[in-house]
Amino acid sequence: MHRLPVLSLLISILACGGDDNGTEPGVTNVSGSWSLSISNMTGGGATCSTSTPVQLVLQQNTTTLVGSFSGGGVLTCTAPSGSSSSPIPSGSVVNGQINGNEVSFDLGSTSFHQTGTVTGSSMGGTATWTFPTGGASTFGSLSGSWTATRQ
Repeated sequence: MHRLPVLSLLISILACGGDDNGTEPGVTNVSGSWSLSISNMTGGGATCSTSTPVQLVLQQNTTTLVGSFSGGGVLTCTAPSGSSSSPIPSGSVVNGQINGNEVSFDLGSTSFHQTGTVTGSSMGGTATWTFPTGGASTFGSLSGSWTATRQ
């Protein structure tokens, strides 16, 4: 008759799980420095890529990411009217999330969104950048690929 209370106690302990010290099992660690490149971004009749990578520094807190990206990256676009290059300014990495090996983050705002997966010391996926209409921008929205390698 003593087995039932011991078995119930064991089941209760197992159901509660252990202390994971604030980490999620199976979440990939992406904290550190990364070199980000954008390629084959298309939209509004233009094709854009980074000719110089953007430097990312990410800090991870369990499943959220914050950080910064530094200037030095150059976005080069080719359109029927010609080509142009613009430096990518420095800013904050915001709205970062990681779930297992799936990652998403924004460069400065939700207008510059990346989603993808992490595999070892690289990550990559789809980038969707939306520029304000009017003014100097005629691109509207661009979609393409991004890759990053750990530095």
